[in-house]
Amino acid sequence: MNRRHFLAGAGGVAAYSMFGGHPLQGAAASPITVAATGDCILSRRVSHLKDQGFLDVVQLLRSADCAYGNCELVMAAGDQGYPTAAGSSLSVVVDPKMAEELAWLGYDLMATANNHSTDYGVEGVRSSAWTALECAVLALRSAIQERIS
Repeated sequence: MNRRHFLAGAGGVAAYSMFGGHPLQGAAASPITVAATGDCILSRRVSHLKDQGFLDVVQLLRSADCAYGNCELVMAAGDQGYPTAAGSSLSVVVDPKMAEELAWLGYDLMATANNHSTDYGVEGVRSSAWTALECAVLALRSAIQERIS
């Protein structure tokens, strides 16, 4: 099963359920593969790396129907917030372009930073949310385009 089809279908089922629909009955379940990782902390681009071991892991993520990780980053430009007392170590505040790297790696779903969410204040939270939403919209648009082609 193609992960984009899986995500588009799962999103459709979730939306249908939210608006009073009922789960499909009697549909044959096909197996899916899920790749789950721990904390994802990128402070630089990795899409240029050529190490075979690294590329094998990337292929594993990309080949899964759904790849999930925990994004331990606040994705905010320097003018989109201020460090808070909790954010004394700003190593987890990165340029929003790091979301592109997470997408390149093959992640489909990302949890948000659970203990670093407010390291760059409310604006850092907003920036991370908008960045994730922009990536999700692009992924959804790509899945829809692929499906109708």
